[in-house]
Amino acid sequence: MKFNEIDARLRVFETAHDHWLLRKQGRTVGEATSQVKGSSTTAKHDLLFGAGINYNILPAWQKRGVGFYWEDYVKSGLNPVSQQPIETSRRRLATNMELPLSEAYAQWVGTLLSAVE
Repeated sequence: MKFNEIDARLRVFETAHDHWLLRKQGRTVGEATSQVKGSSTTAKHDLLFGAGINYNILPAWQKRGVGFYWEDYVKSGLNPVSQQPIETSRRRLATNMELPLSEAYAQWVGTLLSAVE
């Protein structure tokens, strides 16, 4: 996926907070979408702030989501037959609660994708 496609998807999440607020206030999907679409970041923050939500102090995971991905790690163990210490490669599900922004996000996703190839 190209950076501009990733960036466009992130912008959907950025707008989701405002859209959710407007829907909670009784607006239809179309009304909420048209009000938020094309608004500046400042206008969106002001909309949330007017409802008592300070977007700037929300944790990163609430603003940008959470990243889940597989990571490889080395696990030490003991060979039950020879009783010799061994190291094996394992995979585990990793969580990133502090997703980077913009180009740094594209680079982070690129490193995950290159590890799969």
